[in-house]
Amino acid sequence: MKKSNVIGLSLLSLIVAGIVMPAVAQTEVRPFQLSLWNPVQIMDETTDIDGLAINLLYGKNNNVTGLDLGLVNFVSGDMVGGQLGLLNYNTGAVKGLQLAVMNCVVGDVNAGQGALVNLVDGNLNGGQFGYLGNYVSGDAAGGQGGIVNWVSGDSTAAQAGLLNWVSGNGSRAQLGAVNMAQTSFAGVQLGAVNLSSDASGIQLAIFNGTYKSKGLQIGIVNATQELAGLQIGLINIAYNAKLPVLPLVNAAW
Repeated sequence: MKKSNVIGLSLLSLIVAGIVMPAVAQTEVRPFQLSLWNPVQIMDETTDIDGLAINLLYGKNNNVTGLDLGLVNFVSGDMVGGQLGLLNYNTGAVKGLQLAVMNCVVGDVNAGQGALVNLVDGNLNGGQFGYLGNYVSGDAAGGQGGIVNWVSGDSTAAQAGLLNWVSGNGSRAQLGAVNMAQTSFAGVQLGAVNLSSDASGIQLAIFNGTYKSKGLQIGIVNATQELAGLQIGLINIAYNAKLPVLPLVNAAW
């Protein structure tokens, strides 16, 4: 190889190293953060905090492992540990416990959340207690308690509230005034109104309505297109039964 080519490759390597190395090294890890209002904080917002972050008004950090305390806590990476504030906002994943007026997580949550409102744009594996409501954009496992509980994906979470809604497949239990599983539900629904496209298990309400019902319906009015089980109520409607409408008891297998 010519000497000029060797020199050229060496210079190119130095240039690439000069570009890449600072980018790799720019994420620092510090044990403590104190913020007034980002960017007025002792560590830059790209810093990882492994320890304690105190955000007097508003603080922003990259990844946080430990405690994140303040009025507005913003983590642009992952949060592992505990967060306490008026607003906890995370664009990454959360593992641990969040307590606030509002918790908002863009990534997945493997944690417990307590707030007036809990919003998760990813999947939930844990417990949500939101006095006003809980929302999960993805799938949910664990439990939800609040006035409104809504899972857009599939749910194996027990739900307790005035309105419990699962857009995908639901299971375990729903306890509320109105319980809705748009695709299917396997488990127990207890409320004033229970609705499901395909229900397997037990429904107990003033009105139980399904397209398919496999199991037991107990209510004042029970209605289904296809019954594979038993209905007990004042009015029982099962279009595939020998007698589609019966008082007290109806059955089809």
